[in-house]
Amino acid sequence: MNKALKIVVGISLALMVIIVGVAGFIFYKLPSAGSFSKIVRPNRVKTTDSENSKPIEVIERTQNPSTASSLDTGTALTDPDAANDAKEAMKERAYEDLISPSVPLSNFCGSLKNAKTGTFSENEFSQAFERSTVPENQDPRIQAAKPAIRFLLRLPTVSRLISEVEAADDIENEQDLVAKAKFYALAYSAFGEMKQHQSEIESALDRGYLYMGLNNLVAKKPELANDPKIQSYCSSAETSFNQASTLDFDREKKDFLSLLAESGVGAKDIGFDPSYKTNIDLKLENNSLTMHGGWLEDLIKEDDGSDTIDIKR
Repeated sequence: MNKALKIVVGISLALMVIIVGVAGFIFYKLPSAGSFSKIVRPNRVKTTDSENSKPIEVIERTQNPSTASSLDTGTALTDPDAANDAKEAMKERAYEDLISPSVPLSNFCGSLKNAKTGTFSENEFSQAFERSTVPENQDPRIQAAKPAIRFLLRLPTVSRLISEVEAADDIENEQDLVAKAKFYALAYSAFGEMKQHQSEIESALDRGYLYMGLNNLVAKKPELANDPKIQSYCSSAETSFNQASTLDFDREKKDFLSLLAESGVGAKDIGFDPSYKTNIDLKLENNSLTMHGGWLEDLIKEDDGSDTIDIKR
């Protein structure tokens, strides 16, 4: 499976629904929206009012970052049910953190205090992503990736597709050919929307690359985490993200290189490539969605080397 695609699938959960079959497939052989709902939210179950009390209690406790930490080290360690509920609540918060329009595209700067270098295994990336809704646990490498993913998942048609899967009835829709036809038509429209906004996704990844440069700089010189110049630069970059300012990547790279020079660090010292430019390739073929290119591919360790996901699995 292509690493960059796995990143988006693994951490957004919902992008799985965009991996659609080609027109040659007969609809009754394709998964329904309800089947995708099981993939996207495998542990979500319908509960009665009498079953709701304990999960609600755990979710409310873990939604507060300060109590989340105590739960992780206390109750969750001694009560398997509480541990599982806390883990699912954490995944739910990470999911909402991506799709909720109330969360800004970028909230990177506060994570710089946790700067570190290196790559992730896929499992490590997923775990770090799930923990990233708690401020003290935020990894700047994860926060650098979020703006592009949030932008993609909040595109109108992609958002509608996610809502379709969220609302799907697992059984009633399973053999409804008309419902399947509409679902896959919406999925194709979502893919077309992604292609239409590809340059904007690439721009978000370009700014994310500058965030990665900041992370590597502070990891090399931790004393810079609270430096006024670093904070000012980061705040300005974050404002550009959240106000959807037009990207002038060449100028922004020059500004970053100037910041490096003022900090007494060379681009090569932190693995920053001044000629970098994101170019991704999105394709829908052979029953799979593939995405290639960009710095995210270098952040995740290689797995089995395959580069597609097949819808028939």
